[in-house]
Amino acid sequence: MDPSRRSKPVWRSVIGPLTMGLLWPSLLGGLWFFVLSEFGNPLAANAVNLRTTGSDPADTGEVVSEAVGSPGFTVEGSITHARVLIGGTVVVDQEQAHVGAMQVDPSGAIVAFDIAPTGTETAALGQVHVYNMESGAEVASFPGYAPAWNETYGLTYVTPDHQAAAYNLETQATSVISAEPNLHVGESTFFDASSDEVTAQTTAPWSFHPKTIRVRHLSQNYCRKNVADNQIVEIPFEEYVARVLPAEVPPSWDMEALKAQAVAARTYAWNKIWQNRNNRNPFDISDWINNQVMCDYRTARTDQAAEETAGIILSVQGDARVLPLTAMYSAENGHPTRENTYVNYLKSIPDPNAVGKVRRGHGWGLSQLGAQRLAKQGLTYCQILGHYYQNIHINNFSDPDTPMGCLMANGGSGYARGSGLHLRALTSAGASTLRVVVSDVTEVSDPAPGNVAQTDDAPVDESTLPVVPDNNPEPDASTPLQALPDNTADDNPADEVLVATSAETPVAAEGEFQAGTEWAVEVSETAVLDSSAPVTTPTTASNLEVLPLTISLPTDIRVWMFPSDVVSGTELELKLYSGETLLDTQLVTVDHLGPDWVELRVGAGNGATLPITVSATPGDGVSLGRDWTWEQSAFAYTTGSGAIFQEPGATDGLLWYAQPVTHDVGVWHGPYTGTLPAGRSYRAVFRLRVPDLERPYLKEAGPAELVAKLDVVHDEGTKTAGFRNLYVSDLRSRPGFQALSVDFHLFEAETDVEFRVHWHDVVSLGLDQVMVVSLPYRNWQAQPLQWPRVPDAPLQNLQILPFDAADNPGTLFTLDLSGSTSSSGAGLTDTDCSLYGDCDPDPEANFIDVPTSVE
Repeated sequence: MDPSRRSKPVWRSVIGPLTMGLLWPSLLGGLWFFVLSEFGNPLAANAVNLRTTGSDPADTGEVVSEAVGSPGFTVEGSITHARVLIGGTVVVDQEQAHVGAMQVDPSGAIVAFDIAPTGTETAALGQVHVYNMESGAEVASFPGYAPAWNETYGLTYVTPDHQAAAYNLETQATSVISAEPNLHVGESTFFDASSDEVTAQTTAPWSFHPKTIRVRHLSQNYCRKNVADNQIVEIPFEEYVARVLPAEVPPSWDMEALKAQAVAARTYAWNKIWQNRNNRNPFDISDWINNQVMCDYRTARTDQAAEETAGIILSVQGDARVLPLTAMYSAENGHPTRENTYVNYLKSIPDPNAVGKVRRGHGWGLSQLGAQRLAKQGLTYCQILGHYYQNIHINNFSDPDTPMGCLMANGGSGYARGSGLHLRALTSAGASTLRVVVSDVTEVSDPAPGNVAQTDDAPVDESTLPVVPDNNPEPDASTPLQALPDNTADDNPADEVLVATSAETPVAAEGEFQAGTEWAVEVSETAVLDSSAPVTTPTTASNLEVLPLTISLPTDIRVWMFPSDVVSGTELELKLYSGETLLDTQLVTVDHLGPDWVELRVGAGNGATLPITVSATPGDGVSLGRDWTWEQSAFAYTTGSGAIFQEPGATDGLLWYAQPVTHDVGVWHGPYTGTLPAGRSYRAVFRLRVPDLERPYLKEAGPAELVAKLDVVHDEGTKTAGFRNLYVSDLRSRPGFQALSVDFHLFEAETDVEFRVHWHDVVSLGLDQVMVVSLPYRNWQAQPLQWPRVPDAPLQNLQILPFDAADNPGTLFTLDLSGSTSSSGAGLTDTDCSLYGDCDPDPEANFIDVPTSVE
C-alpha cells in the first residue's frame, strides 16, 4: 500500500475541528468489542433473556419488556423508560433512560446492569448497578457501562474514560485491566480523493443519499433478541431511522418532536456512514448507547415521522459538500445547554423551558425532553432544530431542488417586547435570496386589558439624556392598592387572609395600524447591512416608514427595527420566502405593557409554606421575593467600563453608566451572595437605563450587534446558571429604565452567586439594581401558590412582581407579613411604580457626572 495513503489520526483527518471532544464516544465500538469478546462476553447461561410482551392499547408503540428466567426480578416499561423491580419493589425508575441487558453472576445470586440516558454517545454517562437477587439490596453502584462477569476478573465493565476495568465487590475497589485493548483507531486509511464515492460527495452532494447502513449488534442491547452478539447487519437506511425513533423517544410524543428526533437521528447516522466508509471500517454504527439505540420493532407514529422527513439532514453553514454534521442529542440538556468548543453548531443556548431540570446526558445539541416541551408550545420540527443547533442548514436530499426552511423571530417566542425583531432563518444550503414580508394583521377591536395599542412619546433633546415617561399611567388615586380582610374567613385569626389588588384603567388606543400594512425586508446570503442607504418611499396606503434594511440570513442573526408606528398591541405576520417559494409563516405580538391587575389572597401560613391564592388575567404569573435586591454599589466593575452618575430615577439616586467611545468594554459583576435558598428556580431582574436608539453611533454600529450579555454564575464564575444575549431589538426605542430578566435555578447552596452585565461598547447602558424573585407562578388557576417559609425565621416583607404572558413585568409591591395573623397588622405598599412597571419616572431628571474612583 502506498504510504501516502496512510492517513493521519482519525480525529484530525475525519472531521478536522471536531477533535477528540466529539470523536471519542463515536469510536467506542472497537473498545466495546474488545471488552465483550476478551473479558465480558456474557456467560450465556447467566445472561438474562429479555422478551417483548406487547404494546399498550393506545397504539402508541410503548413496547413493554420483562426479564424471564429470574424469579422475582423484572424489567418493565418501554425501551426509553428504565424501570427495574426486584421482588416487586421498584429499584430503578427513570424516564428517557436505557437499561442494558441483565448480567447474572455464575452463582445466580448477584445481577449487574447499566443505565444511561437516551441520546447519542451516552455510554460514558452510564451507571452500573449491582443488586442481590434474593434480598433486593443494592450491592454497589458506580460510573461505567457494559458490565459482564468474567471467570478471571469477576465483574468487568468499561470506565467513563473508556478503559476496561474490574470491580471487586468485597473491597469496592476498581482496577484497570492491564491488557491494552486494540482499538484500531489510532491510524485510519482514507479513500483516494479521486474515488467515485468521495468525488460524488464533493462535487454533487445532493446526489449522495445512502441506501443502506451497516449496523453492529452489541450484547447489551436486549431489544434485538434474534441477532447474534457483534453481528453486522446491513439494512435500508430509512428503515434504520424508523427503527431508531421508538428506541430513543416515546412514540406517543407530539409529532413535531418526533420529526425533530428523526432528522437528528438520520443526520447522526449519515455522518457515521461518511466517517466509517471513508475509513474502510467494516460497520457504520452500533445499535446501542455508544452511538444511538436501534431495536427490531417499529410503530405507526414514528414511521410517520421518519417518512415525512425522509432524506432531511442538517449540515454546517459554509460546507460546500453539504456533509451531515455530528448531530448530538441527549435526554435533558438543561438550562443553559452545554457548549462544545470544537464546533460552531453546538453552542450553549438559553433554554428557559428547562429551568430547574436536571441535566441528563452530555448536554450538547438537541434536548429530547426539551423538544417535546417546545412541540407542545407550537414550534415546528424545523424551529426546534434551529433552537438547539446553531450555524446550520436543513437539507432535503429526497427533493434537493425545492428549498425548505423556517423562521425564528425572537427565538420563536411569539412576542416582541423591544423596539424590533431579531430574525434568524434555518434554510437549505441551496436556497436562493431570502426575503421576509412583514404584515400588520391586527384586528381592529376594543383594546384588551394589558395589551393596549399606544404610540411612543415624541423624541426629546438628546443632549440632556432625559428619562422619558413610559406609556402606562400610575394607578388612579381613587382606587389605591389596599390590604383588606377576607370576608369569607371565619373568626379564627389564623385563617384570615390579606387581599392585595392592583387595578388600572386602560388607556384609549391611539394611532392604531391600518390593517394590511406590509413592509418588505430583503434577505440575501451575501449582502451586508448598509445604514447609509437612503430611506425608500413608502408604497403602502398607510404611508408608514420602510426601513432600508438588507439582512443576511441564515448566516447570523439580523435585527429589524420597527417603524415608529408599530406600537404595543400590534399583531405582525412574518413570511419567509426563498425566491417566490413561501417557506414559513410566523405570528408575533408586539407587547410592551405589563399585567394590568393582580389579586393575591395570602393565608396565615402556620406551616412550612405560606399559601397564596392568585387571581389575574389568564396567562399572567406572579413572582415573589424576600429583599433579594442589590444596588449598583454592591457590584464591581472592570476599570474604565463606565462611571457613577447621579440619576433621580435610580432607586438610590445613583447609576453605573457606560457610553460608547467614552468607556471601554467591560464586565459589571456582583454581589457574590449566598442568601438565595437552594433547590429553587429564580428570575434575576436587571433594571437597566437604556438609551435613545435613534443616536447616530447606534446606526454606525449596526443594529445586529450584541449590546450586552446578562448572566448568572457561581463557583467563582466557572458555572453558568442562566444567561441571555441582549440585542438592540430587545431595548425600548426611547430612553428610560427597562427591566430585563434572566431565569436560573440553584440545585445546591451557593455562597458566591454573581449577576453580570457584559457591556459590549455598542450603545449606552446603565445599571441601577438587580432584584431576584421566584420564577413566575402561572398555574394559579389550578392550585394556590405555596411559598416556602424560611425555617425558624419570622415573617418578613414579601416582594410581589407580576408578569404577563409576554414576560413583561408589572408594578413591584411589598407586602408586610409581620402581622399576617391580623388583617389590621399588614398592608400592601407600592414601593415605587417606576421600578419595574410601565409607570412614569421623573421626566425632568438629568444625568450629572459624579467623580468617582472605579476599581
